[in-house]
Amino acid sequence: MSVGTTSHQAIDRLLNKVHGTIDNEIKRGIIQLKLKVKYSAQRAQENYEALRVNSVRPSKLTPEIDHYVSARLKEAKDSLEVIHQELEGI
Repeated sequence: MSVGTTSHQAIDRLLNKVHGTIDNEIKRGIIQLKLKVKYSAQRAQENYEALRVNSVRPSKLTPEIDHYVSARLKEAKDSLEVIHQELEGI
């Protein structure tokens, strides 16, 4: 499916991006208008954000760990490596 007159390869070279990146972006942003196909940056962004929600790992940083690390950094002036070793029990 071609969008406009510029080839994907020309866009790849112009933006110095890998072909798959451009191809994925165009697929995310395609809107079918009767018999015409149009690219929409807003539609591509909405699709990207919807897919991204499921790909992000939840944080392991609990409020308790956050408070503990912050206190150790401020009060004891320990390095992150020292705090990490303590939390890991090394």
